[in-house]
Amino acid sequence: MRILIILLLIAIALMLPGCKQILMPNGIYRSNVTEDFIIVEGDKMSLNIKIDERSRDKTGEYAYKYTILPDSDGKIYLTLTSTEAAYGLGKYEYYWDGSSIKMQDKERKEEDKKIQVFKVQ
Repeated sequence: MRILIILLLIAIALMLPGCKQILMPNGIYRSNVTEDFIIVEGDKMSLNIKIDERSRDKTGEYAYKYTILPDSDGKIYLTLTSTEAAYGLGKYEYYWDGSSIKMQDKERKEEDKKIQVFKVQ
């Protein structure tokens, strides 16, 4: 339900005059600490990341539509189904700083949050 409300708010915001989505440059963005990577093509992101330390498999089979609103401090909103969010993709927050994608686990305590930085290769 929470995801649907967020998607509805994003859709309304994009319809407002003068509200334009920010697109990241196409490319392969590689992590600074793991073998994980993200592929950006247009308004879609393919996440090739391990969900957690117990998982041997990576995601990456699907491209997810993303939205970055001008007044969102670079926060990347992914369009996920409730199943994908429950699987673990929704446990991360993504941010665009103008040159790299930053990913952090939003479920961890503030002092334990690790930020992965993905830079285009």
